[in-house]
Amino acid sequence: MEFPTNINVKSVKVDNDTFLYDGDTGFLTKSTGVLNDVVEKIPCLSRNQVINSLEEKYSKGKVLDCLHQVEELYQNNMLFDRGREAVVRTPAAYQKDWEDGNLLINLWLNVSHDCNLRCIYCFGHGGSYGGNRELMSINTAKRSIDYWFKYLNKDITMTTVTFFGGEPLLNIDVIRYSIDYINELLEKYDIEVQYIITTNGTVFSDDVIELFVKNDVRFTISIDGGQVIQDKNRPYVSGKGSFEIIKKNVAKLRNYFDKISARMTLIHEDVPYLKQAVMDLWDIGFTDVVYEFVTIADENLSIMKQDVECLRKQIQELNEITYDNIVNKKRQFFTNTLKYAGFVHSNKVKNECSFQSPYTIMFTPSGEMFKCHRMMDDPKHCVGNLDKGIDWEKFSENTRKYIEETECKDCWAKRICGGGCAQENSIYTGNVSKHYDLICEETKMLAEESLKFYAKMYLKDEKHFHRIFI
Repeated sequence: MEFPTNINVKSVKVDNDTFLYDGDTGFLTKSTGVLNDVVEKIPCLSRNQVINSLEEKYSKGKVLDCLHQVEELYQNNMLFDRGREAVVRTPAAYQKDWEDGNLLINLWLNVSHDCNLRCIYCFGHGGSYGGNRELMSINTAKRSIDYWFKYLNKDITMTTVTFFGGEPLLNIDVIRYSIDYINELLEKYDIEVQYIITTNGTVFSDDVIELFVKNDVRFTISIDGGQVIQDKNRPYVSGKGSFEIIKKNVAKLRNYFDKISARMTLIHEDVPYLKQAVMDLWDIGFTDVVYEFVTIADENLSIMKQDVECLRKQIQELNEITYDNIVNKKRQFFTNTLKYAGFVHSNKVKNECSFQSPYTIMFTPSGEMFKCHRMMDDPKHCVGNLDKGIDWEKFSENTRKYIEETECKDCWAKRICGGGCAQENSIYTGNVSKHYDLICEETKMLAEESLKFYAKMYLKDEKHFHRIFI
């Protein structure tokens, strides 16, 4: 048989071992010298030409054995399958399916368009999203929940309800009401609800903690690092630093929760300090730390090309520390790597973009509907409101996207990446579907280091590999 001429493989080295990852099928295998050479020649040579070109380096039998294994994988659609159906990031959305309760799964409530901090890069314009500062009322929360529940797919086994802001804990009464009301609505259904909240970490009373514990609320605290970086990037409205109060709150939270997650927003000037910032957050009690690039049209804050290699070395060092922590059963993880490695292990396509999905509906405090919380400052992305209902044409216009029909087609990291973020695309390219090369470069770098981490875990420590990934 002749092999495809445009295979899509990434090779990574871990110590003296090589692993091959197929970007089209997600197949990962430990490689050998002869397999490396065969794969290198497949795109430009026929089967017999591959054999002849390697006859001086390997025995014919060794090359034939390798080719037979590759052919078997290829025939079983596990390797080099460029002809398989396109990876569908999100399905087509049809109004009848929505109205019949066959699509909608998740609910997102922006309960607060106000915030007590003034982060220097906030996509939400200091929490107001460019409009009036307001909190969602109980009435609007109830109407939003009723709308969601009316169209909710009742055959699902799990739904996610997210509370966001601004700072959502400024509106704890509505959060408490919403949780109680949703629990009541779902009581007779076999649907597990996962509550999620992103908070700046400054507002944690005993009542809030009790609510979180009782309802198993998963929370992430937005914090950018140690005191210098945090107070510089995320001060109070008054200009006072916010680090000390968060540090005290995290210490209190550790009495109730084994896992406390931090999400850092990384700006250009802080890139050289990523490793130290992660370690500073571990030191004050965070267990899982993830970073995201800032997404803002400000050249002074945005990531630059030279930042990617600066990040690579620090990520490699953080991966080494995370590996040691896993082996020593110490819960201090660099989560970017573990997340991507998890996609490699499960061989599932990453798919998180609500903007290009029909599964989530989001509500503002005034009852407007959106598909992306980062785009709530732009009226053109509004897809309806509680009074008039959903504008189906606007809701469905971006809900079908084949990765293989975009520039992602020949990218080895497409399954791990999932196609990128619509808001990032909009900020940097002016088109929600056109990718920004620098973000792609950083994503592929992180995916490559995650492949190495996963392979090292597989090679070095089978027991802990199974504990983490299985």
